[in-house]
Amino acid sequence: GLNQEFIQSLAGASAAATDIDELLRRMHANEFSLVAIGRGLIANPDWAEKIRQGLHRELQPYTPALLGQLN
Repeated sequence: GLNQEFIQSLAGASAAATDIDELLRRMHANEFSLVAIGRGLIANPDWAEKIRQGLHRELQPYTPALLGQLN
């Protein structure tokens, strides 16, 4: 979920799956130096492969309920 800050997800907010264009723009603008993709991996264990293939439209959104499904 690249469309909102991590702290919002701690309050129970879901995060939509998006492409990485906005992330890259912000990173090139030096807004941050580290990107965490933990929520994306929780919702999409194959996240890296989908991004590599340009299949961002197939990414599932992160929801806090997914944390209860982790083993």
